[in-house]
Amino acid sequence: MAKKKNKTQVQKQTQEIEELPTNLHKGDTPLQIACRAGNLEKVKEICTTEKPFLNYRNNVGNTALDIATKKGHTNIVNFLSTLK
Repeated sequence: MAKKKNKTQVQKQTQEIEELPTNLHKGDTPLQIACRAGNLEKVKEICTTEKPFLNYRNNVGNTALDIATKKGHTNIVNFLSTLK
């Protein structure tokens, strides 16, 4: 049951980002998109369900932490670093 709930939450989060331009999320998870946008609140929300995806690498080999670091979102970098 928990597996189905997690899948449903991920599907919902994916649907929420479908309206973003494709180049922002091509190969990215919702967590990576939130990191790219610098949205700490969304990152925190996603991390309650997507912890296993912290180490996922997108099409260019970046993790969510890599993206936040490259974008200079230190608040997100600090938060993600506490989860590792």
